[in-house]
Amino acid sequence: MSQQKEMLKLVYLMAEYHGYEISDGKAMMLAGDLENLSIQQINAAWKIYRLSSKGVRMPTVGQLAELIDDGNPSAQIAWNMIPKDEDSSTFWTEEMRLAWAVANDQIREGNITGAFFAFKETYERALNDSRFSGRKTKWSPSFGFDKSKRETAVIEAIVNNRISLGRGLDFYPELEYSPKYESLQLTYGKTKPEHLEHKSNKGMALVASLESQIKTLGE
Repeated sequence: MSQQKEMLKLVYLMAEYHGYEISDGKAMMLAGDLENLSIQQINAAWKIYRLSSKGVRMPTVGQLAELIDDGNPSAQIAWNMIPKDEDSSTFWTEEMRLAWAVANDQIREGNITGAFFAFKETYERALNDSRFSGRKTKWSPSFGFDKSKRETAVIEAIVNNRISLGRGLDFYPELEYSPKYESLQLTYGKTKPEHLEHKSNKGMALVASLESQIKTLGE
């Protein structure tokens, strides 16, 4: 069965479960709205919704989207992660960055409550747009002036599976010299950091080239 037919079947099942009368046209429209999300994601979100206090009514597309587990943090967690000053560092998504940009003026003014609601509204709207467009979650660093906080941000991103250890080294090469690096390497890494592997390969190629030149001179 195709993804489209499976999604349509799931929409009818949700309507039946919630006692909601739905026309074929509306069911097809809802299935189309959900087409960039997987059946597994919608099923998981629907289960969470059914067990909630709102679960007696047919869920909207937006309500299901808010419950999708795709690696994006909730608005509250995302708010806690964003930098509130110029010294702090974090790893964030494009949606978090956009919401921070909207809320940043109020953060600077000390209006934390207003900043949070501005952030939440923008973040959730941006997140839904990304989900329905099929855009994947991408994490990138926002490093502040305090260098001691950069290492913590990189390690948190690695431990929470937001970036790989190799990617962490690309963003923050100093991580290799951290007392925590060996433990991270054992759990999340390869036997040799990617950037050192690259240097090693270049060095081997240089040695091979020199040996070849020496051999030619000797002949």
